[in-house]
Amino acid sequence: MRKHLIGVAIFVLIVGLFGAFLANSRIREREPAGGELELRVGSSYYDLDSRRFTTDVELTWNGAGPAPERVFIVQRFDISDPDETMNYRDVAEIKRPFSDSRKARLVIESDGIDFDRALANLYGRFEASANQMPDSAVSPAVPVLFVHGKASRPTMR
Repeated sequence: MRKHLIGVAIFVLIVGLFGAFLANSRIREREPAGGELELRVGSSYYDLDSRRFTTDVELTWNGAGPAPERVFIVQRFDISDPDETMNYRDVAEIKRPFSDSRKARLVIESDGIDFDRALANLYGRFEASANQMPDSAVSPAVPVLFVHGKASRPTMR
């Protein structure tokens, strides 16, 4: 009888340890991995007067650890037209974007290429990372709007 009780105790101990291991591994799967950035682009436009790109982005820190002290946002603009080629890349460094909360809404301005007219098929792709070479949050291609300012208004002489 004593051998049976020892066998049952060992069995319960093994099953309990195995159950605790499974429960602990499920919890780890749900936790976000350290260093997760989420990037969402609200809009992007090119002002023909100032010759600048302006992009409205929202960054969210979903990491389990502390938020990064700086974030790099790479902006890539290209044309999807076989007759024209244009490829422009700019990197913006944002210091302490999450100082107040886990979300940051940013407006990024960068010098653009000197366009003389609006292009119907200019697209931007945006990446965000805590490293200089982005490796995390990537946005889908976003159409870039052209803003016709004072330069496009007819003037009377």
